[in-house]
Amino acid sequence: ISVDNDGTKFLASHIDAMTRSVVSTAVELSHLLGTGKLELDAVTSSFQYHGYQAGPRPPRPQPDAKGTTDKLAWTRVQDTDDRDRDMGEDQGMCTRPPTDLQARPNPMPLYNLAPAQLPIQELLSQPIGPVVAEPALGVHWLAVAGCQPLVPENPSLEHIAQVQRRAASVAAPQVTDTEGVVPFEVSSEQQLLVQTVMSAALAGEGFIPVLSHLGSAAGLETVLPVLLPALADACYAILESLLRHSQTAATAPSNPLDPDAKRERERETEAKGADTFAATQIAPLTRFGSIIAAVFSNHSVGSSPIAHAHVALPCLLTLLCHEKVPDGARPGIAANLCDVSTRISAAHPPVIEEVQ
Repeated sequence: ISVDNDGTKFLASHIDAMTRSVVSTAVELSHLLGTGKLELDAVTSSFQYHGYQAGPRPPRPQPDAKGTTDKLAWTRVQDTDDRDRDMGEDQGMCTRPPTDLQARPNPMPLYNLAPAQLPIQELLSQPIGPVVAEPALGVHWLAVAGCQPLVPENPSLEHIAQVQRRAASVAAPQVTDTEGVVPFEVSSEQQLLVQTVMSAALAGEGFIPVLSHLGSAAGLETVLPVLLPALADACYAILESLLRHSQTAATAPSNPLDPDAKRERERETEAKGADTFAATQIAPLTRFGSIIAAVFSNHSVGSSPIAHAHVALPCLLTLLCHEKVPDGARPGIAANLCDVSTRISAAHPPVIEEVQ
C-alpha cells in the first residue's frame, strides 16, 4: 500500500477546509454567547494539532514486505509496528505543534464538555418515596366478562341531525305571546266544520241545519277551542264596523235650515248608507250570537270555562246592548244570555263574577 504526495496534499487541503469551517462556526457561537474572544487562526492550528495526534496513523510499507502475499495481514502487522512512529516528511504531515501557538504567552485554552455528574447530595437529602408494591397475580380486565369498555363509534347521520335541530331550537328565540295559538293539531274534518259554520253565519245559507247540528252533535267540545275564537273575532269585526258607521251618522248635521243644501243631501245619503250597511250587518251578527248561545246551551263548558266565558259572554252582551239590534231580537238574545250565564254559574260560580 502506497500513498503518493498528490493524494496526501488533496486530503490535507480537504481536512484543512473542513477544519476552518468548523472553527469559524465555533468562533461565531462563542461571540454570541460571550464566553471569550477567540482568534480563528489560533483555534484552527490547535484543532489541527490535536486532530493529528488523536487520529490513527496510516500504515507505511516496509522493504521486507516483498514476500508477503496477504496484504490485509501485512497491513495489520505494520499498523501495530508503526503506531508509535512519526509520519515522515514525505507524506506531507507534521505531528509537532505549530510554532506560532508555542510562541504565544497566553495561548487560547480549549474547552471540552465535562461528563454529566449525578447530584448525590441532593438525592440523599430528598425524602424517601413510597414502597413499591410487591407483584401479585391478577387477571387482566379484558379477560373479565362485563368489564370491557364500550368501543367508541362515529355518530350516525340521524344522531348528528338530531343534535343540530336541538341546538337550533335552543338558540332560537322563544315565543312568549301564545294568545290564539291552538294547543293541539287541527284535523281536516275540524277545519271543514269551522269553515262551514263561518260561511253559514255570514251568508245565511244553510244556517238552520248548521245551528241544529251544533246543538245536537256529539264530541263538539274538541272543536270549541278553534270555533269560539273564530266566532268571537268575526263578531268583534262586525261590531267595530257598525260603531264606526254609527259615529259617522251621528256627526251628520240635523239642522234643516243649513244654507249648504248640497252638503245636507250628502250627509243624508251617507246616513242612509250607514243605515243600509247596519241593516246588512245585523243579520250575521245575530246569527253569530245564536250559534254561540246554542253551543254553550247544549254542550259542556269544558276544562277552561273562564276562557270560554270571556269569548261567549262579551259577544252576547254586545248584541244585547247594541242600538242597531231590532227590538224583536232582543228577547231571544237576553234568553240565550241568561241560559249561558246560568249554566256557567252552576258549574263555576266565580266565572260570572270575573266576567262582570
